[in-house]
Parts: sequence; structure tokens; C-alpha cells
Amino acid sequence: ARAYSSSAFWVASSNGASRILVIDVPPPGGMTSRQSYAGSTGVHLPTGGLTSNALPTQYLSQGNALNNLVPNPFYGLVQTGTLSAPTVTQAQLLLPFPEYTGVSEAFADVFHSTYHALQMKVEKRFSHGGTVLASYTFSKLMANVSSLTGWLDSGVGSGPGIQNPYNLAAEKSLSGFDSRSRLTVSYALDLPFGPGHKFLSGGNSFEKRVVGGWSLSGIATFQDGFPLALTATGTANGPGYGRRPNVVADCNKQTSGSAQSRLNNWFNVSCFSVPAAYTLGNESASDPVLRSHGTANYDFSVAKKTPINERFNLEFRTEMYNLFNRVQFGLPNLSVTTAANPTTGFITTQINQPRLVQLALRLHF
Repeated sequence: ARAYSSSAFWVASSNGASRILVIDVPPPGGMTSRQSYAGSTGVHLPTGGLTSNALPTQYLSQGNALNNLVPNPFYGLVQTGTLSAPTVTQAQLLLPFPEYTGVSEAFADVFHSTYHALQMKVEKRFSHGGTVLASYTFSKLMANVSSLTGWLDSGVGSGPGIQNPYNLAAEKSLSGFDSRSRLTVSYALDLPFGPGHKFLSGGNSFEKRVVGGWSLSGIATFQDGFPLALTATGTANGPGYGRRPNVVADCNKQTSGSAQSRLNNWFNVSCFSVPAAYTLGNESASDPVLRSHGTANYDFSVAKKTPINERFNLEFRTEMYNLFNRVQFGLPNLSVTTAANPTTGFITTQINQPRLVQLALRLHF
């Protein structure tokens, strides 16, 4: 018979709450495992600025008439800028605050997020020294706001900005930080050679120092890419609105082949089109299908500890980051334009570093 244990608890904060359910299951072979569910919700999340002076949606149907020049009621009252001219566009006078060309609420805390995750962990410890740990997360993060620090998040699919400030519910989509699957395998193993171990434990003192004290360690990381957020350019839109493309119905957005073979067609560009002027695209803030290049990285280390005498010990270590020199490509060009853009869907950047090897020699006394 096996013993199963579980626990659940809530964690609350000023901007949301989390639910965590943990189940410990003892697998065979001296391993330990843990399966858990983690969920959280975030409320009153801020953004860099929410426009409060967008053209009301019902006026978009006026189309190009919004550009017609009409007498400016603020002429003579405003000394500089657009509103100082004797005429202004009709769109300007239809804004909620026509006396201003722009009004926004800095760090408006009206956004929210939801997160659900299945988390699994398996660990094996060895009697002769060493451990192997595998952790896997299957998750989904949705939000109607993107990061405030997009300039720090290289390679992360950030949001394209709000398309319709009067319909924030329609902004809810996969977050730019959503990574559906992530697996990490870490290990630290003492090799069973030399004094006190199973193999090559004999020999003279020199031989013992050569064959003993070796250890291996490393971590391998595998992760899905981040959702892509497409934008559209080339046609006019109402003041305060963003631009996203339309999605062609029943079109396969994905392209096949290796990452290297898809650098010039990461996604099927023909599945997207620029909306007509003064209309809104039906693409979500982030695409539910398309993702950036994922991660498959290996870091590895070899260490050798050599006792010289009771006082001195010498340690040599070789560390290799990105062991197999695998490339992780950056985001593709996500701009859909009215004119044929030969670079839409092209990837031209790399976001990880090439293989790095460093050597270290340390004397302990």
C-alpha cells in the first residue's frame, strides 16, 4: 500500500488571490514526486496609460467624413498646436474632451489576469551521492493587459496595445508571458570512482587522486515559445484606437518545417489582412495559435576535487552554457500591411547567447 497526502490553501494579496492544491505520491524506486494545481487571479492591474479621449465607437461609421474640416470653436482660446487653427477635423469635435488632443489615465488599474497550472515534480537521490530532479509545468495565463516593462523582456511576446478602449473585455487573450509547457531536468552526480566508491578504489595515493573526486552537474530546459501579437498598418482609424489585422476564416496560420527553414515564413501571412478604414480587426490581442521559437537549452559542468593533504584541497571546474550551441530565434516581423511587405513573418534576430565555456581553479585551505 502507498501513502498519499494532499493539502490545499489560499494565498490572498491586494491585487488577487491564489489557490494551490498539492498531492504527494510516493513512486517506486526510492523516488519522490509531487503533483499540484496552482491558480491565481490578478485584479486592479495597471498599465502604462489608458486613453480617455478616443472617438466613440458609433462615429467610426462616418468614415472619411471624420477628416472634414469644420470651424474651430476653440480658435483664439488655444495659442499653440492643432486647436489654435481656425478649422479642425470633425473627428476632433466628436471626442469626449474636444478641447484636448489627447487625454489618458496613467497606470489605470482596471485590468485583470487569470492563471492555471498543473505542476509536477519527480526527484531521485542516489546513495553514492547525487540527485536528479525533473519539473514540469502545464499552464495557461490570460490577461487583458501586457507588461509595463516590455523594454526589459527581450524575446517575450508583449501585447500590441489596446485596440478599442471602450471594450476592454475583448482584450482578454493569452498573455505575452504564457508558456504552455515547460520542462527542466537538473542533476548533480558524484562519479563512483576512487576511494570510498565502487570502482577503482585501490591504487597508490597518486592514482587515487587522479580517478577520485569527479562529479557532473547540469540543467536542461525545454519551453514553448510565447504567443505572437500582430498589428496592422496602412489604413486610417479613429483617434485613440489600435490596429489589428483580420483573420481569414478556415485558414491554417501555421507553417511546417524546422525553425531554420521557416525564418522567412514563420507564419502564413496570407491568413491575415488589413481591415478597411475605420473598422476594427477581428484578431485577438495575441494569437491563440502562433508562438515564437521555443527553448531547448543545455548547461553542463564537470568538477574535480583533489585532496592534497589535510589542509589543502584543489578544485577544478569546467562549466559550459548552451552546451550544444543551439540558437533561439527572436520574434518575427508581426506587422501586417496593405501593401505587400516582403519582411512580414521574417525572423532576423537571435535572443540567446552562443556556447560559453569557462574554466576555474580554486585552492581551499
